Amino acid sequence: MQRLLTILSVLVVIGLGGACFAYGSAVSVEVIHSYDRYCQGKDYEIAFKVKIKKGLFLHGPAAKPGEMIIPTRLSFSPSSGATIKGLRFPKTKEVRFDYSDKPVEVYEGQVIIKATLHIGPDAGLGQHKIQGVLSYQACAQDSCLPPHRVPINVKFDVVDRDTPQRRINLAYFSTPYQVPSPKTVEVRGFKPHGALWLTLLGLFFGGLALNLTPCIYPLIPITVSFFGARSQKLKGKRFIHGALYMAGLSITNSTLGVSAALTGGMLGAALQNPIVLIVVSVIILAMGLSFFGLWEIRLPGGIVNLASRGFGGFFGSFFMGLTLGVVAAPCLGPFVLGLLTYVGQKGDAFIGFLYFFVLSIGLGLPLCFLAIFSGAVDRLPMSGNWLVWIKKCFGWVLVAMAVFMIRPLIPIQFLKTLAIPAVLMAAAIHVGFLDRTSANSRHFRFVKTLLGAVVLATALVTAYASWHAEEGIKWIPYRQGLLQEAKAERKPVIIDFYADWCGPCREMDKTTFRDQRVKALIGKFFPIRVDLTKQSPETKKLVQRFNVRGVPTVVFLRPDGTEVSSLRIQAYAPPYTFASKMAEVLTLPPRAKGT
Repeated sequence: MQRLLTILSVLVVIGLGGACFAYGSAVSVEVIHSYDRYCQGKDYEIAFKVKIKKGLFLHGPAAKPGEMIIPTRLSFSPSSGATIKGLRFPKTKEVRFDYSDKPVEVYEGQVIIKATLHIGPDAGLGQHKIQGVLSYQACAQDSCLPPHRVPINVKFDVVDRDTPQRRINLAYFSTPYQVPSPKTVEVRGFKPHGALWLTLLGLFFGGLALNLTPCIYPLIPITVSFFGARSQKLKGKRFIHGALYMAGLSITNSTLGVSAALTGGMLGAALQNPIVLIVVSVIILAMGLSFFGLWEIRLPGGIVNLASRGFGGFFGSFFMGLTLGVVAAPCLGPFVLGLLTYVGQKGDAFIGFLYFFVLSIGLGLPLCFLAIFSGAVDRLPMSGNWLVWIKKCFGWVLVAMAVFMIRPLIPIQFLKTLAIPAVLMAAAIHVGFLDRTSANSRHFRFVKTLLGAVVLATALVTAYASWHAEEGIKWIPYRQGLLQEAKAERKPVIIDFYADWCGPCREMDKTTFRDQRVKALIGKFFPIRVDLTKQSPETKKLVQRFNVRGVPTVVFLRPDGTEVSSLRIQAYAPPYTFASKMAEVLTLPPRAKGT
């Protein structure tokens, strides 16, 4: 009898254990991280993959009125310096069960639940663990299992902002999502619509709007000069040449934009490479010198034929567009920044290229029309001889733009300041006084002399103004440890991310940073300038720390070293706007500890 009871007890235990095993294996939970490590003071996406055993269902996260069901819940205990919040459950499906008269909202198969992982600014460095619980009730078609709870351990490493990170598990985080946190820089501008054509139309108009920004200015004289000097070769084909020019510009601009978005790099980073600057400058210079007839005078016949085929045909227009796409790429504003963020989060190279290409078409369309009308110079009602002189003028414009592109590499400030005025003086003397085109025409000689005198006077005034310009903000060049020094002074900090090749940056130097309203407030700040013309390992870390996607970018820090994200500047800011943001920083109350 005792032996029989023992056998029955063992069978009961085995049966219960088997039932518990089957029941416990109904659901499993896997933690999916979006980064290999997380920085202090930031929010990140995190996901939980819930696998449901075949034939079973889990109820949705919310019960309808009158439903006697146990909803699926996911909860986490607070941890030191890190929390999981903002749970986002996927859409449920409705299924009819034998035990219910109405359809029930359930999950089956595999479910991805997303959330926001908040890393506090004071979170300790090293490994962290947040404990959570998934509570649910699994049901089959004809019955339900008892409610159950699955423990979850979320383990991750916290690092400081200077430590590089790597995005992982992109397949789970391809859907764009902007974390709703006050610490996140608000991105305005680009918002994809439900219909693709509406999105593309918005991108096209956004590209058109970029023509109002200073970053497009260098492309205007190059376009006019290049096509104006080739007007006689473009007869009847100006529209094709203009379209090819726009296509080349769009292809380069799109490629660089997608690359920056998917790699998390900085827009315009190609111009930080001296080789790129030299190549672009040499190409523009070669085209400019060809308009002086230099190829026919000095180069061997084979090279002359190659140059004429390259610069004179359809390929020449397309190639010029490809080259100048590098110059157009650094155009940054809220709209472009939003597009960079969206494409980077989506992780789709094809759709990213399409979006940037349509944006670039909008950017290049006015330049296309400018090319078409510049190519019609030969149709003006004047004698053909003066076109030779006009061609030389356009050549000097291209020479000046080549020097403009190479200026960031000139090591001596004196030479850098006077480089463009020197080219203007040489151009004025050549086309105004030395050139012998139409020397027998008194009226034409007068026009040439007058233009030469005007350009020479402009060059002298420009040189004088550059040398005696009103002093702007005295920036402190960034170096390692400078932010710690600024924090010790208990002053708010302005960090200006700048580059010589950035048009809006130079415009702010001429206007915003010389304005009396800005200069009156700058003494209350610790002004730091980070020169990204040629990036160093130290500046690269700072760019990663503050997630700088392009220049100009101006960051405002509180005296405790934390950023006032809502005041960040990522485009040209006029004096009034900049001074208003400075005043707002000064009126901010001290930040509460731990917020």
